[in-house]
Amino acid sequence: VSGDLDGAASGSEGSRQEATAVRRLGFLFCSYKVDLWWVEIVEMIRKLILSSLMVFMLRGSSEQLGIGLLVCVTALVTTCMLHPYRHASINKLQTYIFSVLSLCLLYGLLLNNNPSLEGGAGD
Repeated sequence: VSGDLDGAASGSEGSRQEATAVRRLGFLFCSYKVDLWWVEIVEMIRKLILSSLMVFMLRGSSEQLGIGLLVCVTALVTTCMLHPYRHASINKLQTYIFSVLSLCLLYGLLLNNNPSLEGGAGD
């Protein structure tokens, strides 16, 4: 990436502005493949939905868990299809994270709809 910046900085004003933007905000998207830089924006929207909006929507309901599950499964499928990160290990880690989140939400959905599962084998 630094080689790209040197070449971009020696060009027109637009190239200099681009190089400045990469230096300032590159940490947000430099781990992604060049053509998939926009995935970070989608990630931020996903995080906003799961961490902020879902807290206020249908609190404690099955619908809340279902929407969260839908968001996580969509992110999982997207990550598996695109492999957006430059390094395969980060793609694998992200796949693992989305799988665990999806399973946790699925389990929560099952518990919410079948309270008898909470008691365990001793009940």
